[in-house]
Amino acid sequence: MNARQIDALPGLAHNRRVVAEVIMASNQDDRTTPGFRSLRDADAEGGPEAAASGTRIADYIVRRVLGEGGMGIVYLADQVGEVERPVALKLIRAQLHDTLAAAQFEIERRALARMDHPAIARVYACGTTADGFPYLAMQWIDGPALNVWVRKKRPTPRQRIALMAEVARGVAHAHSRGILHRDLKPANILVAEVDGRDEPKLIDFGIAIGIAGSQQEHHPAERVGTAGYMSPEQAGERDDSADARSDIYSLGMILLEVLLPAERGGPDATAPALMQLRAALHTQQSLGDALHSPQAARQTSAEALSTLRPDLLAILRRATAPDPADRYASASLFAEDLERWLADEPVRAMPATPWYLGTRYLRRHRFATAATGLVVLALSVGLVASLRAQRVAEHERERAEAATAAAEHARARSDAIARLWEDVLTGIDPERARGLDTTLLKLVLEEAHARAERESGGDAQLFAE
Repeated sequence: MNARQIDALPGLAHNRRVVAEVIMASNQDDRTTPGFRSLRDADAEGGPEAAASGTRIADYIVRRVLGEGGMGIVYLADQVGEVERPVALKLIRAQLHDTLAAAQFEIERRALARMDHPAIARVYACGTTADGFPYLAMQWIDGPALNVWVRKKRPTPRQRIALMAEVARGVAHAHSRGILHRDLKPANILVAEVDGRDEPKLIDFGIAIGIAGSQQEHHPAERVGTAGYMSPEQAGERDDSADARSDIYSLGMILLEVLLPAERGGPDATAPALMQLRAALHTQQSLGDALHSPQAARQTSAEALSTLRPDLLAILRRATAPDPADRYASASLFAEDLERWLADEPVRAMPATPWYLGTRYLRRHRFATAATGLVVLALSVGLVASLRAQRVAEHERERAEAATAAAEHARARSDAIARLWEDVLTGIDPERARGLDTTLLKLVLEEAHARAERESGGDAQLFAE
């Protein structure tokens, strides 16, 4: 391998010294690791056979197999020596053991060892067995994968989003160290319970790109990643080269999946179901229409997504945008928007309209707003009650005044009538009445009629009385 070949490797041009060390190490005589003699003799297509319980690999004693994938076998092992602790020991497969792959893997595992973040499983040691197989001793996470955690524990949507914000912070930390994951999926996120709190831990970080990165340009069918979570450019659907925004796309797809309710089949959606959900997000069509296929209908829930707030849907759309330029520029910005959503603050994925900003403010201060509203309501009720009491008192006062006026008017009329008849009866001259006999009453009435007209002052009722 010459200098031109080294410079052609992604991310290796500035690590010539590491590559040289790996090449020199590969030329040394083979040595045998006690208890693991079958490594070199293993089938080149199948990689090393699974080590039996009690087998010693370097400073680790195998207890059992935790998992096996395309990159190697992961064991639960006990570290022996000065530090004794359980570890997850990952041994790389034999078919990946060549000079170029070893050079990339050496650089990537050294970068992994430099990472230190609560959301990333720690790397305790990196090494190579005497037979030349690279291995990683990592923190053993005693917890389920993210999809299993969601299915069994059924956390609230806010708990799921908060966990994904922590995962995004871990991815951002790795990006700051120059490491891309390229295989982010629920199975690579373990959830451990620490002091009663669920904490996510990223595993298998950077191994895929470190080993297979140089092959992607020549073998698209062997691209690293998992269908349904790979970005379009990572899957070969676009000409863009994969970068940090590819991991952001994967984070968005994971968030989209874990928001589905466990009782409706999520978060174990198939790749076609995830693609249909993404299409529904970006075409503005009904999510229910997008999920009517038999495959998707069994494992997804349109009802769950239809209840998501518009700003959360906007976050999902930006994170999973087909064009990398339309996604979040960094995992930190993605995590920040999730944290802003949890805090009921305006998210950057939404247009900053006055209505949206106002609703976020009211939601963020809903307790103070509710308390203020109760005070205003109490004052309003008190004011209304006071005004009503005042109107009732005013009405009663007006009624009392009207009654008093009516009584005064009635008394005045009675006095007028009494005076009228008094004057009528006393106003008849006896001399005039002598000898009148039958005409006396007529004279009295005529006098009374004339007097009543004058005294009534035009009051017809008073005149009649």
